Amino acid sequence: MSEKKYIIFTDLKDFTYKNALLTDSQISEILGSFEKIVEETAQSSNINIIKSIGDAYFSVGENPEDAFYFAQTILQESQKYDAMQRIDVKKISLRVTITYGDISQHTALNLEDYFGEAINLWARIMDITPSGQIFCTHDVQKSLGNNVSSQYLWEFSFHGILTDVPLYSLTHISDEMRLGLKQTDDSRLKECEEIVFRSSCVAAILSLQPLPFLENFNLVAVHLYMILRISSKFERKLSLKDSSKIFGELIAPLGISYAAFQWSATAIKILLPGIWGYLFAPVSFAVSYSLWKLYIMYFYYQSSGEPFPPELIKELFAKHKKEWKKIAKERKKDIVAIGKKYSEEILHIGKQKDFTKVQKDTIEMLKKK
Repeated sequence: MSEKKYIIFTDLKDFTYKNALLTDSQISEILGSFEKIVEETAQSSNINIIKSIGDAYFSVGENPEDAFYFAQTILQESQKYDAMQRIDVKKISLRVTITYGDISQHTALNLEDYFGEAINLWARIMDITPSGQIFCTHDVQKSLGNNVSSQYLWEFSFHGILTDVPLYSLTHISDEMRLGLKQTDDSRLKECEEIVFRSSCVAAILSLQPLPFLENFNLVAVHLYMILRISSKFERKLSLKDSSKIFGELIAPLGISYAAFQWSATAIKILLPGIWGYLFAPVSFAVSYSLWKLYIMYFYYQSSGEPFPPELIKELFAKHKKEWKKIAKERKKDIVAIGKKYSEEILHIGKQKDFTKVQKDTIEMLKKK
């Protein structure tokens, strides 16, 4: 049996991006604060929370006024929370959609769920809804009438929806934001990840050269290149000296773990010549890959003026270091293929005795390929 309902769906913008950068305790703080806002608001309105889906909530209401009140209130309360956060990635960054239509209840494996075109539609609309906005369909806007101010956006074509869908914003939206509806904030993370994956492949190949200690010169250069490239995504211009200073600041709290990593490479080469490369290359890739999110967070903290505490650096490094196993396993062929492109030039650069020249030449090599 189907019923017509107003469907309110909430989502934390770029939560996957936040989850990739923040610690588990920071994520729990965001989710816990938002959960409290949703529960308290639902109790003061005629809204039924159906279920939570990760960072999102699926709720239904009987009339448009209740649906809008619920959406507006949780947005306002979330923005109050966000105003107290100096770092963007620690904000709730709420976005909300409201749709209207027939939904049907379905039970499978003793679990209740709902389906219907109105539910399919909010999932599509949410993909283009910016943080701080409430988007709705024409049915919802028409039902609210003149009681609520709205802005017409335009008609959108969504995959799986047969007709174009006219959308409205129940919050003020600038022309600039309207033009950028299909852009996503996590593109910065994806662009940085491409840079770092390539650099981490180079770090892995550096581990294959046979002379103890030599790879350390190139590895530092690889990390300086990462910092230089990532800084550009934050519209920062750094010198090699600046990036060296940042590298030192972030490595210092990891002193024991990073030193152990470097010395283990040397020890393996001395004690197990011939097979050391197979043992250490994945570790080199892993550590280089896990450090890059520290570099991103460094620029977030620096932009906010908030200090990046050593304890947090350690916690983030420990969390992200776990990711390497999955990535190295899934993209082993890519790691080898990309690394081989640099192998000859890397070994040639590594033979130089001038550390500063090794750094500069390694960075220039990564820039041009």
